[in-house]
Amino acid sequence: MEVLSKWDHPVPNVKEDLVAIDSRVDKVKALLELGTDDVRFIGIWGMGGIVRERSKKYSLENVQEIMISRIRRRKDVEANKYSKRRYYRKLRVSFDHGLKPVEQEIFLDIACFLKGEKVDYTKQVLDSFGFYTGTGIPILVEKSLIIIS
Repeated sequence: MEVLSKWDHPVPNVKEDLVAIDSRVDKVKALLELGTDDVRFIGIWGMGGIVRERSKKYSLENVQEIMISRIRRRKDVEANKYSKRRYYRKLRVSFDHGLKPVEQEIFLDIACFLKGEKVDYTKQVLDSFGFYTGTGIPILVEKSLIIIS
């Protein structure tokens, strides 16, 4: 404790509820054998980076919140990418193996050019290009590739 009183650097305020910190603090205290008259040297080893650099600007409490936020965002992005890939694979299988070429063309025209248009207008445009929408559109609806509302 005598050393701490001579320490002229501020001791950072660390949140009490850090994940799994108590057991680690207890291990360090045990290694220090506090209360004995022996001299102990401690080296703190670990990955540098965001904590060391950011702690100059922010308190450790803020750094912890920033890191947790980044981890959560990264997990959300990964989950989003995974579900998009999964959805794309299912769509691709339905598109490639479940549709005839003319039905594929109808689907792509609707998806790319006619999304949100009224059904009658969409049918009129597609029929003017030689697509028979009387059977093509019901098949796309049946396979849940398009929705008519």
